[in-house]
Amino acid sequence: MNPAKFKMANEWMQQESATPQEALNTWNEMEAEFKANRAMVQEPGSMVGTPTEEVTQFDRRIYETPEGERVSEKSTTFFLNGKWLNVPTIHEGRAFTDDQLRFMIKEGKIQPTSVHGSRIEAEEAAGQRSDMMKSHVKGFDDGGQVIGKPGGLVEPGVMYYATEKWQREQKELRQEANRRGLIYDRKTKEFRPKKKYIRPEGTKPGGIKVEVPKGKVTQKQLIEMLGEEYNAKMARGQLTGRPHGKKNYVANKISELLNATKVKKGKQPYYLFDKPNETMLDFIRSYIDAPHLMDRTVDNMKILDKEFGSMLKKAKGKDFFTKKLTLDMAKEALTNAGVKNITDSKAALAMTRLGQSYQGKLFKNVSDIKENKKVGNFIFDSFNELDQWHPWRQATYGAALSDIKHALGNKAGNLSGFKTSFKELMQKRYGNRNFVFNEVFSISSSANRGSYPYAYFVDLTESNMNSKALSSFQGKAGIAERRIQEAIKKYRKTGNSKFYKEAQDIASTFNNETRKKFLSSEKVLQYQKDFGVKPNALKIEIGSQNQVKNKINFAKNYHENKNLQKWKSLGIDIDAHTGQSGYVKAFAKKSPPKGVMLASELFTEDTRFGKGKKIFDEKALNKFLTDSPVFMKQFGKNMQGLGPRSVAQLAKKHGCRKKAEGGSIISCLKTKFEKNPTKFLQKSAPLAKDNVNLYKWFKNGRKIARGTGIALAWEAAFAPIIVGWGKLEGDSNQRIIHDLAYGSILEGVGVPPEYVPGQNPKEEFMEAGGDELSYKMKRMGELEDQEIPYLESQREDVINKMSNVEGKSFHQRTIEDDIKEKKLEFQELLNTPDFYEGPAAAYYNEPVIQRASDLEQQTTEKMAAEQAERKKAAFDWLEKNRLYGNQNWPSQVYRSRAEGGIMNLKKKW
Repeated sequence: MNPAKFKMANEWMQQESATPQEALNTWNEMEAEFKANRAMVQEPGSMVGTPTEEVTQFDRRIYETPEGERVSEKSTTFFLNGKWLNVPTIHEGRAFTDDQLRFMIKEGKIQPTSVHGSRIEAEEAAGQRSDMMKSHVKGFDDGGQVIGKPGGLVEPGVMYYATEKWQREQKELRQEANRRGLIYDRKTKEFRPKKKYIRPEGTKPGGIKVEVPKGKVTQKQLIEMLGEEYNAKMARGQLTGRPHGKKNYVANKISELLNATKVKKGKQPYYLFDKPNETMLDFIRSYIDAPHLMDRTVDNMKILDKEFGSMLKKAKGKDFFTKKLTLDMAKEALTNAGVKNITDSKAALAMTRLGQSYQGKLFKNVSDIKENKKVGNFIFDSFNELDQWHPWRQATYGAALSDIKHALGNKAGNLSGFKTSFKELMQKRYGNRNFVFNEVFSISSSANRGSYPYAYFVDLTESNMNSKALSSFQGKAGIAERRIQEAIKKYRKTGNSKFYKEAQDIASTFNNETRKKFLSSEKVLQYQKDFGVKPNALKIEIGSQNQVKNKINFAKNYHENKNLQKWKSLGIDIDAHTGQSGYVKAFAKKSPPKGVMLASELFTEDTRFGKGKKIFDEKALNKFLTDSPVFMKQFGKNMQGLGPRSVAQLAKKHGCRKKAEGGSIISCLKTKFEKNPTKFLQKSAPLAKDNVNLYKWFKNGRKIARGTGIALAWEAAFAPIIVGWGKLEGDSNQRIIHDLAYGSILEGVGVPPEYVPGQNPKEEFMEAGGDELSYKMKRMGELEDQEIPYLESQREDVINKMSNVEGKSFHQRTIEDDIKEKKLEFQELLNTPDFYEGPAAAYYNEPVIQRASDLEQQTTEKMAAEQAERKKAAFDWLEKNRLYGNQNWPSQVYRSRAEGGIMNLKKKW
């Protein structure tokens, strides 16, 4: 049996004494099971039913199951490679399991129909795709292939080369036709002139005269009344069409609202509608823009409404959703109603959407749920009081991201994708960061109040502030925004100026009381002390009466016009929103605060709006990070991790030995770093060469510096150290080993004792002029810089060599005992009482540390000079006695010993 197989079989059996035959049997069983599982995954699925002559709009053939169900893809949602994927389970008429689909994706045979950052978003996208599915008859040849397209039935996610080639050729032909001002006819495969036909006014195709009675409008006129934006959105027939087997929610709602009438005249009938007023048009626009929820979410909403509607009408108190109507109660109600596989996220999402329906938010496929703004507002106000990570609160966040994506589409980019990409980068570069990607105007409020463009403004905020005080303030801002919207709606409807004044009063109270109270709170003032700035707190301003009444844009009064134009080019039209809403959300000044930008600006132009991988614009990312006080402060804050010896060395190097600057050495060093990071790093670089504590601190700083303006300065300052040191590997590691074994090696080859350093280290140090505290400082350096890292390196080597053996080896345990002993010694030295002062010894006694460091340095330099003389004497002795040697003799000595002898030390006879 192969030794590797024998070893692996033993590990599976957890029985080192097993016979070769037992191991072989185990191996064969495991291998057979593995092959069976693999074969099962690769096995083609069973046919789902009989193929029809119809396909979907995605060119997926429709099949009829034995039960009479018509299916084309039957999407499933699962997690793979850090993302949530929607994948068709039907391919070429066969059904596949999730495991099979995962294998097919990894093999590159299929691709998902969509990729998302959260399960909620993925499931909603799958539901929307399912509900929008249309079908039509398409010709097939005798082999079942779609006529007119090569390579068989085209399925999303299955990339056939012939299909790709055909599509590319068709695109090139269309481009050529456009260039020549012609049309490419796919039937004749020839270019022909464009036909020009001017239809007589008031006629339908074919020349039929359309008679429009007073008080009525045609479909074309209705779309024109909705405005230019909706001209682009509405396809012909969308207000009246009825796709096969599907509901046209927009057509049904408009028919109900405007009494759509079908007029039969000639071969082509047309539709007439009651002429709508402006209020009706606003409603229709809102309905067209409304999201479409998954059918199962709607079903869950209705169950919760039926089960808890009466309770919610009487609900009171901040703890209602944690004590009286808990998440477990909601899940139990849904389970009892027959809902299978209910999760926290699904139950919380249903309650979130129910709350939005109570508030009056439109969803295309939600009916039979009565509006109750008081209850809806209570739900969201209560959720905003919960911890940021509570499932109730998380559901509002996930729903908000989905609504923003639906409202703004690709014109502003996928905010969820931006956030996910940024989070992944931060986790990779700065795993122990204390800052988060914060939406300045709150995602939840922006989505729930329909002020979608504001959701894209981001900054970096300290984690604790973001999840607590700032989150609470933004929740109050959302409540104020809702009340302002209600007052403006009443003013526009009635023209009564008291409602306009009500909106002004709400905004004034929020800006001058709520906002000021937040900015002057103890937590914010401490934040300002820690980071030099206060967190970004929005303001809400109301337009003039004329601007509000007549929907006139006025954002330029509160934002710089150049920024408004730039944001608009990125799909964020703040100016248009002010005219539509009558209010504006603003910063403290007309220009954005330092460190605030649109999330999309962090990514390259060619990836920010597409569906593919987001690629960072390094220049924009650099500016975003270095403009952030929270980010830049994190480097300085790490100075608290410096040991007393490192503090003393930096203080001497940067002139911080006196406490005059900043009140202490630490604050002095922070001030100098923040004032000029490049200069600070360049001056500090040489110190890290002989101080592991400093080296590790700088190494962490290098991680923080990556992608920022100080990155190049860091690399330039520390490149020699990285090359020469690394993590105590290579040449430097060999030098340390040599220093530890120096005396015994020389004695082993016959060098007289008087030329070998053999004195007790502490005695030698004291004799050279040191004292107890300076020796402790020196000893801490030896432990940090040499002994502990060397032992840790040894342990890693042993672990790697014994990786196939279960449990710890004896050698590894011995080394770990040594490491533990060294660390205890280091901690005892670090706890020396003389190094501390103040209540409970909370602060470094900086004068004592500085004096001990100075004496250690002086004594070490003196000892180094004496040691160099001794080394030279030893080298001279070797030469005198005609032992072969050169200037690299120490490495030769070490290498010869490592090879088991003194082969490289030869006499010249």
